[in-house]
Amino acid sequence: MPTACPAAAARDRREAGASLLEYVLLVALVAAMGAGALAYLGRSNANFTRAGSAVSVGASDQPGAPGSPGPPGSTSWCTSGRSGCSDTVVSGSGQVISFTASGGTAPYHYSLRGNPTFVNLSDLDPATGKGEIVVSPPTCAQAQDYGAVTLVVTGSGLPAGRGVLSFSLSVSRAPGC
Repeated sequence: MPTACPAAAARDRREAGASLLEYVLLVALVAAMGAGALAYLGRSNANFTRAGSAVSVGASDQPGAPGSPGPPGSTSWCTSGRSGCSDTVVSGSGQVISFTASGGTAPYHYSLRGNPTFVNLSDLDPATGKGEIVVSPPTCAQAQDYGAVTLVVTGSGLPAGRGVLSFSLSVSRAPGC
């Protein structure tokens, strides 16, 4: 339907063109900001994931002391990148395994999987990634192979980096059992 005033029709066409141009510029701005955010987060996540997967476990404060895992004098008994780690504890005795998480973003969160009731986490420091696994089988009745005990340490970043360390646990009978 023709417009009664040709000047008004020309003005409507110009405004429609201006609105379309504004819309295209707005979409381009949003796309550029989104691409910049993804590039920043992608760089941040790549560093976090690489570092956040590292969890190491060493012997207690006195390497080679009775009750410490690993050979005498060992300071790095097991790490997350190593398989075949094992630990044997004598029933009625105790053992402390110190560990340190490295990489990722503090505070850290800790959990144990597959652990018998006498294997617990202790002295956890979410800020530094340090903690202890306390192994204390109280009786001869607990002398057996327990299979894999798994420590999981998770960082707080996005995405959350995760380190996993697994070792097999055996409890041997104390003399006189």
